Amino acid sequence: MTIPGQKQLYRLYRKSTREAFADLITGSDEQLSNTVAVVDSNPLSVNRVHHLSSFDAELILLETPIDPAQCPSDVHAIRQYSQQRLAELPAATQRLVNPDSYHVYMTTGLADLQHDLIARA
Repeated sequence: MTIPGQKQLYRLYRKSTREAFADLITGSDEQLSNTVAVVDSNPLSVNRVHHLSSFDAELILLETPIDPAQCPSDVHAIRQYSQQRLAELPAATQRLVNPDSYHVYMTTGLADLQHDLIARA
C-alpha cells in the first residue's frame, strides 16, 4: 500500500562524516526534531522501529503541484542533478553485486496513518 497524505522527503546525514545513511518520509505538517522515532518502510524488516539522533537533515522533496514551466527540459541538466544525488549515497549501496541496504524510514505518524487505513479496509 502506498503511504497516504502529503509528504516531505529528507535525506539524513551523519553529523561526523556528512555521509548519507537514510531517507526519511514525513507528513507535510510534521517537524523534525533532534531525536525522532521512525519506522522502517520495508515491511519485511525484523526490527522496524528505530530512534534516530545526531544527524543532519536536508529537505529533498516537498510534495507540491509542479509547474511545467519550472521543470528542467534539458536532459543534461536532469542527468547532472540525478548524478549529484546518487553520488551522495554510500558507494557500498551502489554495487551491482551484493549491495548494502540504504534505509528509507517514515515517521511513526505516517506509519500509524497507513496502519489505520489498512485496518479499515
